Amino acid sequence: MNSTHASGSSTSAPSVSLLTLPAASPYAEPQFLLLTCTPHAGALLVHVCAAPPAAIVAGERAAAPPPPPQQTHAETPAERDQRLVDEAADGDLERALAAAQLEAGRDAAPAPGSAQPVGALAREWAVAMARPGQRPGTEALGTALFRTPADVALPIAKRLARRLQLPQLLLSLDLPPLGEPGAPETSAAMLGLERGLLDALRAHVAAQGGASIA
Repeated sequence: MNSTHASGSSTSAPSVSLLTLPAASPYAEPQFLLLTCTPHAGALLVHVCAAPPAAIVAGERAAAPPPPPQQTHAETPAERDQRLVDEAADGDLERALAAAQLEAGRDAAPAPGSAQPVGALAREWAVAMARPGQRPGTEALGTALFRTPADVALPIAKRLARRLQLPQLLLSLDLPPLGEPGAPETSAAMLGLERGLLDALRAHVAAQGGASIA
């Protein structure tokens, strides 16, 4: 699982990560998940849902290596004239495409109130609490607020809270289908998801100066 992490400058600001489930999981193509960590009222709220296309593009750009430096040379008059012609043509094309997209959007606009939000906040929702000074291997306290047949939020939340010693972790999951329960590829996908969550939360804790819910 790969993750691209970005955090706000304030110690109380949310942080956002793009997690990637590789194609070896039960999907034909890699799955991109958007993870948001929000400190709030003494707790850490973590929400995971399918990433919208804009977040995928931004994450891929952030993870891409910088382009190699290009050699420059003085622009000749002929090259300048050609560049101006190309820029004018590009501008005309962009304006035409924008007008076409605007018209298509008007035709396909959904009825008021029919648009679906990206990611259901409580499709699966669990809360877990690490007990102060608990011994290694001791299970964190936790309960599921909302469940699906997969029921993965609670065990993941309890393990994350224990490993990171979080006083209160609220984990909200809105995941794509994970395949048949117990299948090897499903287990591999869940393991990759949990590792990605652990890495992202560790980065969040480090960005917050070691106190993720301060």
